[in-house]
Amino acid sequence: MGLEDKFLKHFLSLLKGFNADSSLGPLTLLTAVSGGLDSTVLFQLIHKFRFELKCSQILLHVDHGLRMNSAGDAFHVQREASKLSIPCFFTSLSVKPEAENLEAWARTNRYGVLEGIRSRLDANWVLTAHHKDDQAETLLDRLLSGRLLTDLNCIEEVSP
Repeated sequence: MGLEDKFLKHFLSLLKGFNADSSLGPLTLLTAVSGGLDSTVLFQLIHKFRFELKCSQILLHVDHGLRMNSAGDAFHVQREASKLSIPCFFTSLSVKPEAENLEAWARTNRYGVLEGIRSRLDANWVLTAHHKDDQAETLLDRLLSGRLLTDLNCIEEVSP
């Protein structure tokens, strides 16, 4: 079984667990796309298997304004979404307050925007992509900040 087939099988099992009431009809998935490889692959796989998953997809790119090439990321997301005729929204965050942890500020604001757009568009789920390096970064951040580690699985596969 190839990686794409494994993805489809695993994602379908997640859908069955959260959409036991099939009378809800087709799902609308809001996918956060940074322009990086992980989120690009995620939205392309969702698009490829949209009929099997019985879903439609909307993309959202959040520009945190933290990198010099952030406009290039937005352009990449727009180009890829256009190729597949996937609706795509773009938003920018205001400048980060000096006293806050940069990663925490970006994450909190990104998820706030995602939830606001999800609610406004009546999407069923928000999807984000993470890779193993993200797990390692989260673990190191927790260790270095002295926060208690209650679980070595730093990024939940499914969260409320």
